[in-house]
Amino acid sequence: MKKIFSILLIILALSLTLGAVSAEETVGDVAPADDGVVAATSEDVAADSTDDGDVGSAAGGEETATAVSTTPSADLMVDTEVLGQEGDIVTWGVLVYNYGPDVAENTMVYDVISDNLIAVDYLASQGVYDLDLGFWDVGNLPAGESAVMYLYTAVLDYGPYFNEVMAVSDTPDPDLSNNYDIAFFGYDDESDSASASAAEQTLPETGNPLVLALMALMVVGVGGLRRRL
Repeated sequence: MKKIFSILLIILALSLTLGAVSAEETVGDVAPADDGVVAATSEDVAADSTDDGDVGSAAGGEETATAVSTTPSADLMVDTEVLGQEGDIVTWGVLVYNYGPDVAENTMVYDVISDNLIAVDYLASQGVYDLDLGFWDVGNLPAGESAVMYLYTAVLDYGPYFNEVMAVSDTPDPDLSNNYDIAFFGYDDESDSASASAAEQTLPETGNPLVLALMALMVVGVGGLRRRL
C-alpha cells in the first residue's frame, strides 16, 4: 500500500510540475501577443496623430490663403480736346475715365497750358479745379465712371496754343500708357499744324518723360502741402 501511495504522490507531483511548466509557456506565448497589441495601438495612435497633423496643415494652408489679399488697382485714362475759340477765350475739354477694376481714390488731373494762355474759369462734373496751380482734384472715381471738365482760358498772345494733362490717383495704376494726353490749337498754316502733329506723334506712349517727371514732382509736392494744411 505504501508503495502504491508513494507512486501516486510521485505521479501527482509530476502532474503539478508539468502543469506549472505549461502555464509558464502559455504566459510566455501570450506576452508577445500583448506586446503586438500595444505596438499596433501605438501605430494607430501615430497614424491618428499624422492624420491630425495633415488636417492641421490643411487648415493652416486655408488660413494662409485667406490671409493673402489682392492689391487694388485702377486703370485711369485721360483725354483733352480743344472745343473752340470765342473771342479771346479758348475752351478745352478734359475727360478722365476709370477702367477699373477698383475705385481710383483721390484722383487728380494735372493740367498745363501754354504760356500764352491763362486759365480764367472752369466747369466740372465733380471735384474742384485750382486755376492758379492747374490741379483738378477729382476725388474718388469708381470703376466704369468718368468725370468731365471744361477749362476756359484767355489768350495773352498769339498762338499756337496747347493743353496737356496727366491723371494720377492713390490707387496703383497697372497701365500708365493712357495717363497722359496733349491737344494743340491756333496754328496759322498747314506747316505749323504738321509740325504739331509730328511733335505729338514723337511722344512715347507714356507721354513726354520730362513733362511726366515734372508733373509727378508737382503732384507729390502739392499733395504734401495739402496734408500739412
